[in-house]
Amino acid sequence: MSDDILIGKTTPGVTSLAKVARDNKTDPVKSTRQGVLNIIDDSVSDYSSIELTEAESILLGKSLKRLSTGSASWAILQCKGSECPFARRCPLVQMKSNTSHGKAPVGQDCLLESTLFRETLSSYLQEYQVDAINYTEVNIVTELAEIETMLWRINMQLGESENALLVIDQTIAFDGTNEIVQQQVSPLFEQKQKLATRKSKLVKLMVGDRQEKYKKEAALKQKPDSDASSAMSEVKRRLQVLQQQVNSAKIIDAEIVSPEEFMLSDGQRTGDDKKE
Repeated sequence: MSDDILIGKTTPGVTSLAKVARDNKTDPVKSTRQGVLNIIDDSVSDYSSIELTEAESILLGKSLKRLSTGSASWAILQCKGSECPFARRCPLVQMKSNTSHGKAPVGQDCLLESTLFRETLSSYLQEYQVDAINYTEVNIVTELAEIETMLWRINMQLGESENALLVIDQTIAFDGTNEIVQQQVSPLFEQKQKLATRKSKLVKLMVGDRQEKYKKEAALKQKPDSDASSAMSEVKRRLQVLQQQVNSAKIIDAEIVSPEEFMLSDGQRTGDDKKE
């Protein structure tokens, strides 16, 4: 079958859509990692006409670097100062200043959440010994840090007096002009449980909880030196063996005497020994 049938007739300066589609078809067998990246690079729009100042370049550079850890790092709140729902508990907003926002960095990332996110991420990276080039693991621990940030927000709200009982009054029906109200579990508490469930799944993926570690050790037939339960089991086994040996031992010509008789007989033997 000729190319004319596949891509149609061509004329100078004009290329058929079919020819472009055929010529740029990717062969998965011959694809390489760099080749895939080149496809993305070639499809990116031309931004050469946009000019940036030095300050703008720095700001954009920070944002682009932030993408390297995935989307989770973008979940950090933007500071709204006194308009933030957590303003009453924010130390920066409460600081004395000439503005109603105190010393809060309005328009920038929330300092409290940024600190929490960074410290949590650092702890997870260290705990699981994550290699920076392992993008999958970096994404998992980044999401774990994101969940901790979400939990912080929920706990901040649960700390308010109106949410102390973990229940809300929910209208479920109307009886004429009267509302029928039923107490239900607070949506905040339900969201907290969902986040905790997601967190548990991610931790299991990283073999980070005791159950998964135990499965791993069992699969590898390894026993950690610090496993107290295994040590106690071994002690118990040895005691049972010793008890069996004692029970099976034969006592020949044994005579049971009281402690007083034993001491007396011992003294007599000592005296007899002296006479001899």
